[in-house]
Parts: sequence; structure tokens; C-alpha cells
Amino acid sequence: MLSSPLSLLLLVQATKYSFVIANAKFMLEDEEHIVEVLRERKRVFQEQEKERDFWVVPEPAFLDAMPDVAKRVARPCAAIVSTNDNWIT
Repeated sequence: MLSSPLSLLLLVQATKYSFVIANAKFMLEDEEHIVEVLRERKRVFQEQEKERDFWVVPEPAFLDAMPDVAKRVARPCAAIVSTNDNWIT
């Protein structure tokens, strides 16, 4: 049996983030439909008063922990990160 509030905090599940990553120019300029999808998704979330579950991250620092991925992505790069695994993949 848990005996303290701190023990309860330990049961909180870690948030899983999924991402797609590409050269920033390709993702955010050449592929105009991606920008439109992000804009529309943001609008729908605002209308439904839902908390946004995705972010555009320029030059993501987490890439440093993945050298095999980092060396295959042209710089500057950008990532779209989401907690919704079904949407991002």
C-alpha cells in the first residue's frame, strides 16, 4: 500500500512522444500541405478547447541522443513532435 503523496507521483506514466524529422526547408517550405495540416489541426483544437498535442521543434536537441538519425538529416532540420502516436505516424 502506498503511504505518501510522493509514492503516488511515482505511479504517473511517462509521456510518450513520437516525431517526424526532416530538413527544415523541405518540411516547412517545400511541403506546403504539412504547414496547412498543422494550421488546420491547431484551429480545430482551439475550437474544441482541446490541449494541443503537437509542436514544431526547430533543430531539436533530442537529436543529439540519436547520432545515427542525426547524421542522416540535412541541417537545418525541424521536427514535428506529438503525444498522439496515431496521428504522427
